[in-house]
Amino acid sequence: MAISPSMLMSVPTKSISDTDLDLTYILLIKHLSEQIKLTLYSDTPTCVKAKYLSEFVQEIERKHFNRVSSRSYLIRQLFYLHQICKALERFNEEELDLSYREFRLKVYYPNIIYILIRLLPKARSFLQKMIRTIFDEYKRRAGSVVLSHTTSFYMDMDVIKTDILYDFLGNAMKKLNPLDVNNVDLFYKQVFRNILFYYFKGKQRLKTELIDNTIENPFNELVYIPTGLAIYRDVMYDLQVEKMYQTSLTLNQVRYNFNIFRNVILSNEFQNIYISTQKDSFLINNEQYKLLKLYNDDIDDKLDEIKKLPTIYRLLKCVRIFSKSHCYMSSVVNPQIVKTAVMEELIHPFRNMLCSNNIYEILERVAENFSNSVLSGEYINLMTLSPLKIKQVTFVNQLKKFVRLCLRINE
Repeated sequence: MAISPSMLMSVPTKSISDTDLDLTYILLIKHLSEQIKLTLYSDTPTCVKAKYLSEFVQEIERKHFNRVSSRSYLIRQLFYLHQICKALERFNEEELDLSYREFRLKVYYPNIIYILIRLLPKARSFLQKMIRTIFDEYKRRAGSVVLSHTTSFYMDMDVIKTDILYDFLGNAMKKLNPLDVNNVDLFYKQVFRNILFYYFKGKQRLKTELIDNTIENPFNELVYIPTGLAIYRDVMYDLQVEKMYQTSLTLNQVRYNFNIFRNVILSNEFQNIYISTQKDSFLINNEQYKLLKLYNDDIDDKLDEIKKLPTIYRLLKCVRIFSKSHCYMSSVVNPQIVKTAVMEELIHPFRNMLCSNNIYEILERVAENFSNSVLSGEYINLMTLSPLKIKQVTFVNQLKKFVRLCLRINE
């Protein structure tokens, strides 16, 4: 049978964009479908395990190579992010059928944020730079508007920047195909200008409150808790964490981002040392509590001495997550020197506490374990979602002063 021109016109055709999304969606089903469904059983929003997300992104890069090989590294990563955003949304429509709010909370944001921060570093740096640039532009041109938000709503500027990132990822990113953009810098600057304009113009429905200085700490009275009650310790820490979260929208943002990285968070030794100076004598394993304690103390001006040690201060307010790469610049920081510096600070206060024949061996082991811990993994600021690399030549001296300060507090 002959095919007439009118018959050809009625045959549906797929655009290149549709074909791209079909391919990405097939990969999502293959790598993440079951894993995403498993995360829905969690009480708190959490992303899929890093292994599966990494494999998913790597295969996206391979399958779309011919499509984007001629484009810059930045455009390629923005394109992958765009594809993943659209594929996740389609996955909810066809498989999960969650409400809009529940989908964003439990599936979309946890996985998109993790992928952006950990697996698409070029795109992450670009977007953060765009937000900083436009935010600084607003401060110059409409400083009173920014000031009214930071004072009237007690909103830290980093909170506003994080809100803008979430708004962009939740809306603009999935609508705009980076391959169709001619001038990337100018285009995305205008996008963020529009987002910031409506952010400031829109009526804030939620007001933040600074943490009340009078928050009671039930743990201060439980230093001598009977052994039989010790099993309730972790539950009580969880209750304290919830109480802290209820006091501030800012801290709720920290909670949300903490849960995104929950599966890969390691203990932060800087926080452990600082917490050990407090009256609470228990060994605290609750990483959320330790982090919130730092934010709480910062608001209460209890970190003034530590603020004089800028690198340590920033590391204290980060979470440490698993990473195979170094968190320090090897040309500036030497692990052996870090170990020696810590040992030097420990020798004086502890030299008379243990048998002199064993003290050096014990302190050397302590210093080595501490050095290995603080210099491994990756530090992430949960307010800004920015990674922090140790690259300051003053780091060792700051560390010595920090250990000395904490030991003095404990005397």
